Amino acid sequence: MFEPYQFHVTEGLPVYTLAECLGGEAPEMVAEIPDMLQHFRAVLLFCDAEELAFLHNAAALTAQRAPWDGQHGAEFMAFSVNRYAFLFREGEAYHLVLPQELLDIFEEVTAAAGFARQNERGVKLRYYADALVELYGIYDIAQFAAVWNQHQKDKIALDEAVPFLQDVMCFQAQFFVEDERILHDYFMELNNDEIDAFLARGQDIPYYMPTKRVLKTAHDKLYDRYKASPAQVN
Repeated sequence: MFEPYQFHVTEGLPVYTLAECLGGEAPEMVAEIPDMLQHFRAVLLFCDAEELAFLHNAAALTAQRAPWDGQHGAEFMAFSVNRYAFLFREGEAYHLVLPQELLDIFEEVTAAAGFARQNERGVKLRYYADALVELYGIYDIAQFAAVWNQHQKDKIALDEAVPFLQDVMCFQAQFFVEDERILHDYFMELNNDEIDAFLARGQDIPYYMPTKRVLKTAHDKLYDRYKASPAQVN
């Protein structure tokens, strides 16, 4: 059951602060803890239902010092890569740890008035970003705002869209942000000349404005490669 997570396992007794969990990391990683905490706070506002369920489970197991049964494994991988969740093996038992600093933020943010509304909007914004990167391959952040504003009453401006997309990029692998563009992770394998050639082929072609149905199809296609249960957003 735990074979897929072996590269994410630390042998020995679990520890419960972020600094302790990062103890084996490079010193510069520990120095980034303030930025990590700020980013984790932002991540909570666009976590989908499965990711929030994972965090609730991780928080409960951490508080109880109870072993992990491997539930929500796909979500564990994302939080582990970001160094937000840690897995320790003590004998035959695996202990999932959400460090205390993150546990405190998780409880504070999710208990706040208005969290459900903020999270619903964040999940939907992330959904649009993912769907559009699958549809276009590369697109301007301004086009992200244009598609969102076409379909949603709650409008978004570029000065909100840019930091939001950067936060999502830092959490997941589906796309990256560069020069006010969103690029599919496929383009990480290409050099700048190859990317420029791709852009040149479409520079005189106006953006196709997708319907909600097209967005859903593109989103589900993307998440077929990343997650077993794609989010459902209307």
